[in-house]
Amino acid sequence: MASSVSAVHCRDSRATIATLMAWGGTHLAVDAASVAVALRASSHETLSAVGAWGVVVAYNVLAFAGQAPLGLVTDRWRFPRLSAVAGCILVACAVPAAAIGPILAVCLAGLGNALFHVGGGAISLSLTPGRATGPGLFVAPGALGVAIGVLVGRDGAMATWPFLPVLAGALVTLLAIKPPPIDYRRRRVTNLRGGFGLVLVLLCAAIAVRSIMGAVAVGPWKPDMTVVVFLALAAVAGKASGGILADRFGWLRVATTAMLVAMPFVVLGMNTVPLAIAGMVLLQIPMSITVAAIARLFPGAPAFSFGLASLVLVIGAIQVATVPLAIFGHPWVSGGLLLTSTAALFAGLRLLLGAPRADVGPHSR
Repeated sequence: MASSVSAVHCRDSRATIATLMAWGGTHLAVDAASVAVALRASSHETLSAVGAWGVVVAYNVLAFAGQAPLGLVTDRWRFPRLSAVAGCILVACAVPAAAIGPILAVCLAGLGNALFHVGGGAISLSLTPGRATGPGLFVAPGALGVAIGVLVGRDGAMATWPFLPVLAGALVTLLAIKPPPIDYRRRRVTNLRGGFGLVLVLLCAAIAVRSIMGAVAVGPWKPDMTVVVFLALAAVAGKASGGILADRFGWLRVATTAMLVAMPFVVLGMNTVPLAIAGMVLLQIPMSITVAAIARLFPGAPAFSFGLASLVLVIGAIQVATVPLAIFGHPWVSGGLLLTSTAALFAGLRLLLGAPRADVGPHSR
């Protein structure tokens, strides 16, 4: 046990944290630029209202649903850094492409965003193998990037070209950072109580429902960008701290406690700024835990694992796009959804953590 703890502390060195923060900063830049381009493309003068909606849907499908298949390719050829670099370049190309046509711009932005995420996600999982700290610190800044992208993209007076030097700096950073060794050995996960499929469905259900509630929490404040930015910062805090807390105090304990405590804040405080911010922090704490849990189900496939977790977000996005937020925001509905997500997360983690490890390395329960 002592040697295991020492190894954990070794992996959480300052160098590892600095590397994760650098990747997280690049994540912020890529998300900000791609979202700004997608929104600017959707407001192109040649598009009808239906066409504008279609452009936004196309971006989300490419950026999120595209991650799982691209993750498979990335794992197959073992080039996560190349995927991230290619994604960064495509997003940079999307910025000037917006002047040529909305379809080209949104395709470049969506595909580039997906490539960057699976590459960076695989590296973040491998920097803290078997743990939730890495994906949490990598993903967290993206929430602020999305808010910046929305601010720039929906304000026609703000130019998108300043993203180019930012992305150039991010690209140099990616090329300068040495990637960690990645264990690509495929090992079958066995002895899962309830079976592999049930655990995967439970974890995916928890992610999908939580994504709906995240949209519900932001929904009432969309006209007020100041509040949206504060909610984005709250999401950053929740995602970044969630992995660290989970690895310190246990995945199951931290994830379920955060969801249960979030319930009154999200259900009753969505129209009150301080309560909505607190609810957003708590709601985002389990994010890195679910990503790391799915990665544990697919040892040797970190890019696909990360991409699959992102693919599930599309399910929540579809529900939000087709059902009025007012329905999800009803206290009884939102409370029921949060209870469902919490129960699914608790059951999935309980079954997963009770099984013998298929991969190597210490893990905090």
